[in-house]
Amino acid sequence: MVTHHTKNKGDLGVAKAFCDLVEKGFIVLFPATEHAPFDLAAYKDNSFIRIQVKYRRAVNGSVQIPMKSWWTDTNGSHGK
Repeated sequence: MVTHHTKNKGDLGVAKAFCDLVEKGFIVLFPATEHAPFDLAAYKDNSFIRIQVKYRRAVNGSVQIPMKSWWTDTNGSHGK
């Protein structure tokens, strides 16, 4: 597989999440902006859920998920 730019990896993750949700009977909605606090919204059984998709690849057969949130302000980048 060709090496992907970060945006392409994110788009691939959203596409796979979309497919999985549709297979499970959800109606899937996409935000009209890339600046929404979620990547997808899903609707089923009179209930909406917000979904944020993260792309990770397996390294040595396992997927590691760092539990860190990053943001940037006038003082630089911060992680928590």
